This record gives sequence, C-alpha cells and structure tokens, in this order.
Amino acid sequence: MREARTAGRRRGAAKLRPALENARDGASSRPESGARLILLDGGLPEPELDVDVFDDRGRFLGCSELAYPERRLAIEYESRGHLTPYQLRRDAEKCNDYQSAGWRIVRLTRSEVFGARREAVRRARAPLS
Repeated sequence: MREARTAGRRRGAAKLRPALENARDGASSRPESGARLILLDGGLPEPELDVDVFDDRGRFLGCSELAYPERRLAIEYESRGHLTPYQLRRDAEKCNDYQSAGWRIVRLTRSEVFGARREAVRRARAPLS
C-alpha cells in the first residue's frame, strides 16, 4: 500500500491516497470493511479485525470480524450464508459461548451495512457507552 501512496502523479492518485488511509489488512470481505468504515464515520473508535475470542480457561470460542476486545464487544456481519441450518446453529452456539464468557455481540446485516448505517452505528455505540 505504501508504494501506491508514494507512486507520484498518476490518474486517480488524488482520490486513491485518502482512500488508502482508511484501508486495513485483515478484513475478510467487502461488507466487513464497509461495517468498519461505517463505525469510524459514526465517531466510534477503530475496531480490531479478526479477533480470536477465548473464555477464561483459554478455550477458543470463535473469531470475530470486528471487535473491541477491551470492552468485550464483537461486531458480526451476518451474510446470506448465515441462513443455512448448520450456520444458524453454529452462530447460536457462538453467541451463547460469547455471552457466557462476558462478551456482547452486535449482529449487523446487509440492510444495516449498505442501507441503515445510522442504525448500525447506534447498535454498536450502545454497548460501548
């Protein structure tokens, strides 16, 4: 990314440089990047990406796309792939395990990330307050 920022005069460079300031390695998908940018635009602090969550005994509970580990808050993007019976069961187990370990989960869908952005920020801000 550094090379792109310092590439000199190129077509589109003026728009590219500010966009690169917000780019991060580690996001697994476009919606997860979109969710992170919405949170930042909404005045929330920068969330960590792909955070492994463990309980007090060190048992792995899951990996969250976006999280505020110091506040024990995970932000999950629920895509269409989360509608299968297997994935629904897995997500429910993960949610229960997180709650038992003292974590909260905010689940965002396509409608919040690509539409009702204020709602996404409101839902993420509430447990951080």
